[in-house]
Amino acid sequence: ELMGEFKKLKYHTNDLNREIDYKLNNIQIKEWTENNIKITDGEYEVSEYDDFYHTMVLGECPQRTCLSYINGMYNKCLLACFDSNKKILYAKINGKIVARAMVRLTKGIFNSEINTKSGLKFVDLEDNAKVEDTNECLTLFLEKVYIAYITDEEIKKIKRLFIELLKEKAKKMNAILVLSYDYDEVAKEQFILTRFNMYISKSKSSSQYLDSLGGQATILEEGQYKSNNFLIWKPYS
Repeated sequence: ELMGEFKKLKYHTNDLNREIDYKLNNIQIKEWTENNIKITDGEYEVSEYDDFYHTMVLGECPQRTCLSYINGMYNKCLLACFDSNKKILYAKINGKIVARAMVRLTKGIFNSEINTKSGLKFVDLEDNAKVEDTNECLTLFLEKVYIAYITDEEIKKIKRLFIELLKEKAKKMNAILVLSYDYDEVAKEQFILTRFNMYISKSKSSSQYLDSLGGQATILEEGQYKSNNFLIWKPYS
C-alpha cells in the first residue's frame, strides 16, 4: 500500500480464477479488477471499493461490527476481505458514509448435483437437498447491509441503489445477480426467492466471514457449496 502496489497484490496473477475455481474471460476479469462503478442520485452516492483503506475500516464504518480491526470478535476474518473476489459497496449521504455491504464474485448452481469427481462437496445449511445437473453460473452476491444514522426510507433508497449498481455490473460480466434475503422488501418485483447453491471461495486467510451462509467459514469449508434461500434477479431465474 505504501509503495502504491496494493492492487497488484489484491489481484495477483491468476488469484481470482483460483479463488472461485472458474475460468473467467478477459472482459470479465477487466470489469471486476479495473472498473468500480459509482451511482449518484442527488445527495446519495453509492460505489464499489476495493482499496486498502475502505477494506480495512469496513468493520468500523458506518458502525462497529464483528469484523472491526480494533476488537471485532471475528476480526481474524478481515484478511479474507482482501481476497481478489471481494469488494465493498459504500453508501454516502452528503459525503458521509452511512451504509456498507460486502460483494462477492463467486459461482453457484440451481438445485444441482455437485460433481464429486472434482473434489467439491455439497453442504446444505437446512437439509439434505437432491441435485440434478452441474451447470455452474458466475455469480455476483450481495451480502446484508450495515447501516447507521439514517431513516427507514433512506435505508430503502440505499438498498435500491446498491441493487441498481450491481445489475449494471452483472450485465457487464454476464453473471447472475444474487441477493441476501435482507433485500426482500425492496426487491420483490424484480427478484424471485429460490433455493441456490453458493460456492465458498478459497481465501488467502484461514477463515472468512459470510453473513448469509452461517457466519465464519474455515479453510475446511472452502471449495464446497452451501445451499440457502436467496433472491435471484428474474432475468436469470
